[in-house]
Amino acid sequence: MNQTSLLDAFSQGMTFTAYLQTMQTLQRHMREQYETLPITETAVAEFAAVAAANGVTRIFILTEDFCPDSAMNIPIAARLADAIPALELRIARRDDFWDVANRFLAADGNSHIPTVIFLTEAGSVAGVWHERSVAAHKLLAEFVAENPAPPREDENGNVTPAFRKWASQRLQLQKKAYAANLWLETVREWQ
Repeated sequence: MNQTSLLDAFSQGMTFTAYLQTMQTLQRHMREQYETLPITETAVAEFAAVAAANGVTRIFILTEDFCPDSAMNIPIAARLADAIPALELRIARRDDFWDVANRFLAADGNSHIPTVIFLTEAGSVAGVWHERSVAAHKLLAEFVAENPAPPREDENGNVTPAFRKWASQRLQLQKKAYAANLWLETVREWQ
């Protein structure tokens, strides 16, 4: 079985706007995150400098549209790419590129989304980042400790109302934290 090259996968990826239009889940939340993200000129300039110093010209993200971490973090990459002319962003569904995802497993040996791959012009990997920042992991761990997740599915395989409510509360917590500059932790880790 042939492996998809990163540059081929990147070229098959979607722009942020195109990806947003295909979303079936969390589209509104991702759009709101993009529109309200309080990204600063300083953060953009610092990221641009680090990207240039490392030859990064592309950001390739593997995701699925049900992922709340993607809804919080992909807009950060989109805003950076919008502000930095030398940076190009493409997004692809992980299910379409498992051969790529399996080359970039997290430390626990699993594929996590989003998987953010920073590429040079030549297609070399300059860095890989998974799922959420350390600070966001801590925030969600505290939330789960205080609010254990209810069963996700009922006996028929349908998502339970209790889980939907819990997931909504989790997402609202994330949105508030990112609005209060948790997004900056993502940018710092990307750098």
